Amino acid sequence: MRTCLGTFIRPMKSAFFLLASMILCCLHLQAQKEWSVWPGLPLGVRFTPAGPQTFSTPVHPDDPIKYVGGGVTYSDPQSGKELFTVTSRYVYNSEYQLLENLPLVSCSENRYAIQVVPIPDGSNRFYLFHTFPETGLLLARQSGLQTRCSLYGQSNSATGGLRYSILDRTANGGRGRIIRQNVLLAGNLVDRIALVKHANGKDTWLVAHAWGSNAFLSYLVTSTGIQQAVVSNIGPVFTGDYKASIGEINASPNGNLIAATSQAGNLLELYDFDKATGALSNYRSTAIPGQPGSVCFSPDNSKLYVGSSETVACGYLSRVFQFDLDTNDLTQKPFTVFEGSGEAQINTQMARAPDGSIYLAGRLLYRDGGLTQSSLYRIRFPNQPRNACTVEENVVNTSYLDHFPNLINDYGQQQTAENPITRLAMPELVPFCNGMVTLTAPAGFSEYRWSNGATGRTITVAQRGLYKVLAGPAGFTKPEAYGFTEVLPAGKTVNLGKDTTVCANNLYALKIPANFRNVLWQDGDTSSLRPVPRPGGKQMLSAIDDNGCQVIDSVCVFYKQPPLAHFGKDTTLCQGQELTLTLEPAANTTISPVVYNWQDGSKQQIFQVRSPGVYWGQVSFEGCTLSDTIKVDYLSQAPFSLGGDTTLCPGDSLQLSAPVTNALYLWSDGSIGPAIWAKNSGLFWLRINNGQCTQTDTIRVAFRTGAAIDLGRDTTVCTGTLLTLSAGNLAGSYRWQDGSTAPQFTATAPGLYKVQFSGDGCTVQDSIRINWTAAPTLFLGNDTLICEGQELSLLAPEGFSSFKWQDGSLENSIRINSSGTYWLQAATDGCTRSDTIDIQYGALPQFSLGQDTLLCAGQTLVLSPSATADSYRWQDGASTSTYRVQIPGTYWVTLSNSCGSTSDEIIVTAGNCALLLPNAFTPNADGLNDVFRVKNPHGLQSFRMQVFNRWGQPVFITNDPGQGWDGRYKGLPQPSGNYLYFVDAVDQAGKKVQLKGNVVLIR
Repeated sequence: MRTCLGTFIRPMKSAFFLLASMILCCLHLQAQKEWSVWPGLPLGVRFTPAGPQTFSTPVHPDDPIKYVGGGVTYSDPQSGKELFTVTSRYVYNSEYQLLENLPLVSCSENRYAIQVVPIPDGSNRFYLFHTFPETGLLLARQSGLQTRCSLYGQSNSATGGLRYSILDRTANGGRGRIIRQNVLLAGNLVDRIALVKHANGKDTWLVAHAWGSNAFLSYLVTSTGIQQAVVSNIGPVFTGDYKASIGEINASPNGNLIAATSQAGNLLELYDFDKATGALSNYRSTAIPGQPGSVCFSPDNSKLYVGSSETVACGYLSRVFQFDLDTNDLTQKPFTVFEGSGEAQINTQMARAPDGSIYLAGRLLYRDGGLTQSSLYRIRFPNQPRNACTVEENVVNTSYLDHFPNLINDYGQQQTAENPITRLAMPELVPFCNGMVTLTAPAGFSEYRWSNGATGRTITVAQRGLYKVLAGPAGFTKPEAYGFTEVLPAGKTVNLGKDTTVCANNLYALKIPANFRNVLWQDGDTSSLRPVPRPGGKQMLSAIDDNGCQVIDSVCVFYKQPPLAHFGKDTTLCQGQELTLTLEPAANTTISPVVYNWQDGSKQQIFQVRSPGVYWGQVSFEGCTLSDTIKVDYLSQAPFSLGGDTTLCPGDSLQLSAPVTNALYLWSDGSIGPAIWAKNSGLFWLRINNGQCTQTDTIRVAFRTGAAIDLGRDTTVCTGTLLTLSAGNLAGSYRWQDGSTAPQFTATAPGLYKVQFSGDGCTVQDSIRINWTAAPTLFLGNDTLICEGQELSLLAPEGFSSFKWQDGSLENSIRINSSGTYWLQAATDGCTRSDTIDIQYGALPQFSLGQDTLLCAGQTLVLSPSATADSYRWQDGASTSTYRVQIPGTYWVTLSNSCGSTSDEIIVTAGNCALLLPNAFTPNADGLNDVFRVKNPHGLQSFRMQVFNRWGQPVFITNDPGQGWDGRYKGLPQPSGNYLYFVDAVDQAGKKVQLKGNVVLIR
C-alpha cells in the first residue's frame, strides 16, 4: 500500500506533476480504509485525511466492551465506516450490538488477543483467531499466583492455545453471527502471532511459535479453510521461566522478513520468510539494551524499530532503536531515535498507521495505583535514517490505548524504497557557557521546522539538548533535508555520581567541590554538602564553575527500606519466662539473600532467651546491615506447688490451696479464692501474681474406675414387679443388706436396698429405695359398630397420668370417625396398662333397580339389587334377594341393615317387540356395536340370517337368533362398505317374518 508520505517528489518537478501524484496517492490511501480505526476504551483513534482523531467507543448497555487485550475494528474499505469490532472475548456489529454465541475463549492481555483475517471469497465471512496464551498459565504454575488465565481456565475448563471462530456478517438479517466458535487450532503456544500476505496476494499466512521448542508454525488461511501447518525449526527454544514466552513479532510490509523479541536473553531475532511456502530461514539475533518489547518495520522495509524499557532509580527508561536493514548487519550498534525517562512510563509498542507514521502507545502515567494520563507518540518519516526521522510526543490523548491491533503485514506498505533526504551542513556539537546559544540552518528552503517547535532558519536556546531541524518547501508534508546539533554545556563537570539506592538507616550526602559557587538545588537548598532528604528522589543542581559557566547536573538517590533489628529496652523477666528476639528483612527474601548473626554465632532469624545475659543480633540484607543489643535479667522468687498428681476413690474429694498469701489467685475453673475442692477427674491449675511475676502450677486428679458402683436413683414400680439391682461386674467383693455377696440382687418387695463393694484399693457403698404402687383397670369397651355420619369418643378412665394412643397422640381421649383397631397405653407411678377395641363403620344399603323399562311378551325381567342387606322386602311381601318380573306393573323393594332401610321402585310397561336390525356397526373391539345381530329375538320358532358382500358372496350365515356377524370372513376382517342381509323367521304365533336390507360396516 502506497501512502502519501511515502511518495518523494523533488521540488524541481512541475507543480502539475506534484499535484497529480499527491492526488493519486491519497486516492489510493482513502480506498484502503478497512484498518483505519483502532479501538480503545473509552477512546479509540480514527485515521482520516485530516489526521488522527479520537472517538468515544460506544458501550453496550448490558455488557460494556472490555479490552482485556488488544481489539480490532474492521471497516468498509471504501467509506471507512466501522462494520464490526472484536475484543479478546466479545464481538460487536456495526451498531455495537453484542453478537450471539459468545464469549470467545481467551484471556490474553496483549495485542495478540485477537486477529481478524477476511476469508478471501467475497462472502463477508471472517476468521477470528484468539489466544489463550501459555504465559498466564506458566506464571500461575511457577509463582503460585492466581492469574486471569489460570482463573479463567479453571472456571471454563479451558487450556492454553490458539483457537479460531468464524464471523458471518450477512447472517442474522445482516446483524452478524458467530457461525463456528472456539475451535482449537494449536495448543501450548508462545503468545505472539504474525499475519503475512501470501505471495499470491490473496491468501494469508498465520505464523505462531510453539512453547517448549524452536518450532514456528505457519498456517495458510484460504477460501477453502485453514491448511496444515508448515513447521520451521529455527531460532531459540522457548522453555523454562514464563518470561521466555513474553515478546512480540512482526512481519515486514513486503513479507520477506519476520522480526521478533524475547525477554529471555533480551534478544532481537530476525528471520527470512518465504511468502510462497511459509518457511522461515536465515536466523540471526542481537542483544538489546534493556527489556525489548515491540518491533515494527518502516513502510518501505528499509528500517526496523525496536522498543525497549527498563526500571531505573528515578522511574522508567524507555528507548526506541533504529536498525538499518540495508546493511544486513544486526551486530551494528542501533541508533537511538527516542529516549524518555521519569516517573511516566513510555509504552513503546508500535504499529504502522495509514498516515505513513509509526505510532507508539506512548505515555502511561500511573498515580495511586491508577492510570491518570495516556497519549500516543509517533515516529514521523520512519523510512529516513537516524536523526532524519523524528519522534513527536503527545500527538493524541487517548486516555487508555496500550495495545494496538495486530494487522496483516501489507497494511501501510510502501512498494518502493525511499531515498534518504539531504543532511544539512550543521555542527554536530556546540558548547555553551551562560546565556543563549544561536543555531542556524543553511539557507535554500522556504520552511524550517525545529524539534522544539520553533520555525525559521535560526533559533536561540538556553538549555542543552539535541536540536533537530527539517527543511522543505512551504507547507511541506515531507521534508527535503534535515540537520541536527547537540548543545552541550562548556562548564566543568560536577560529577554527582551515578544513580543509586542506599540504606535508609543513614542519610546519603552529595558534596559539591569548592570551585563551584551559586549552588542551587531543586528545593531551594544552597548547601555544598547536601544530605538527601528521605525518601529520596531526583536531585537537580545548578551551579557556576570557576570559569563563570553555569553547570547543571542531576542524580537519582533513593532510600530502600532497611532490615529491622530492634529488641526494645533492657528488660527483667520472671522465672520460667522466655523472650523471643527477631531480626526482619525489609523485603521478600526469596529475591535476595539475608544473613543473620547472633552473639553465640547462630544464624537463625529468631533467638530464644531463657537465661539472664546480654544479647545482640545483626541482619544484613541487600547491602544494608543493622544490629541491636538487649540486656535481660531474671527476678528471684520461690516456686510453689499444688502437689503431685493423685488418684482418689469414688466419692472422695481433695482440697487444693495456694501456699502464697497476699497475692492474686486465678484457678482453672475461674474462681479467685485461695482454695478449691477437686471432686471430679481433670487437670487443675492455679495462677498466682504477687505484683511482679506470675507463677503457675498444675495438678491432675483422677478417680479409680475399678471401684465405681451405682444402683441408680430411688424409684417406684408397680405392685408385684420384680426389679434386678446391679452393682456392676468389678474385680472385688460385694455385700448386700441381707448379707448376700453377688454383684446383682433381685428386689421382691418395697424397701431400702444397700450394697458395699471393696476393690481397686477402695471400699464404697450405694443404696436405692424402691416403692410399690397399684394402677387402676383400663377398659375401652366392647368391639362395636357405628353408622356413617356418627362419631365415637374413647375416654381413658381416671387414675392415669400419661397416655399414648395408636396414632401417637398423648391426650386422655380421642374421637373416632372411621373403621379400625384402636389401642391405648396408660401409665401412672411407673405402672402401665393397655387395652384394644375394634370399631367398624356401617352404612345404609345403596342400590338401584334401574330405570323404568319395557317388557316384551314372553320375556322375564330379573330384578337384583346390587347391595347386600340383612333383609329384603318386595311389594308383594317376598323376602328373596332377587325378583322375577313376567308382567307389566310397579315393583319395589326395601333393603334393611343395622344402620336403617333403603327403598327403590321400577315401572315395567308392555312393549312392541318386533325383530329389528341396525343399519350400521363398528367391529373395533370397543364393546359398542361390535356385532351385527337382530334385536328382540324372543319366542321364535325358526330363524335364518344371511349376509352378502357386494359381489354376492355370502360372508355370514346363522340359524341362531342370538348370534351375529363380527365383520370377519374366514377369520379375516372385511373391508368397510355396504353389505346385503336377508332374515327369514317364524315367530311364536307361527307367523312368517322376512327382513332384508343394507348394513354399513364401518372401521
